[in-house]
Amino acid sequence: MSCLVIGSLEWFQDSQNGDQIIKNAIAQAMASRLDLVALYGGITAGAGTINLPTPPNPRGVLATLNATLPGNVLGGAANGTTQTAATYFTEVLDTIYKVRYGNEEPNGLIWNAKAARQYAGANDTTGQPLRLPGDVEGIPRYMSNQVPSYTQGTMTNRATDLYAGDWTQLLIGQRLGLTIQVLTERYAEYGQVGIVAHWRGDVAAARPAAFAVYRGIQGAL
Repeated sequence: MSCLVIGSLEWFQDSQNGDQIIKNAIAQAMASRLDLVALYGGITAGAGTINLPTPPNPRGVLATLNATLPGNVLGGAANGTTQTAATYFTEVLDTIYKVRYGNEEPNGLIWNAKAARQYAGANDTTGQPLRLPGDVEGIPRYMSNQVPSYTQGTMTNRATDLYAGDWTQLLIGQRLGLTIQVLTERYAEYGQVGIVAHWRGDVAAARPAAFAVYRGIQGAL
């Protein structure tokens, strides 16, 4: 991964900690990109605007399952999957247990804010919030908007994906640590300074059976 930030010379001269602000912003942007590739690398269609061909991107969890263990990719209905009132958490449980059927134990669920909001707002017929099933409540749930909301047939802009897995089995190898160079001459005639950063690494699922994905589940509007 590479990125470039260009700022005015005056800003760098006048800010007391401008270099640290830029470094933190670059690190956070690269970390978010690494999360996206680790989940979706190898996916070029079917998840909104995601287009991460392999190569040059590593193959992430979903693409690995598609290629080697497609039975662990659930859902994918033409118009997405809506939650059913009487069995609201069925799809979440199916995803969790798909991992367990492979003799693995998920230690985290990943969904986006719209999916989290959809389940947080689940009520019974009397308007009381639905309690999480024990198997869902017992697994940490993490929100990442690197998981997109997209259109699936008639489910417009609210289809999304749910990941369950043993995330200790997702390997991220670092070949070249984050390096940052200051370009003081390239943009000098414009009164600017460039900051360029590079990172080199790879992603792989050590045991694909440790992961499952439910595709096209309904999130909140």
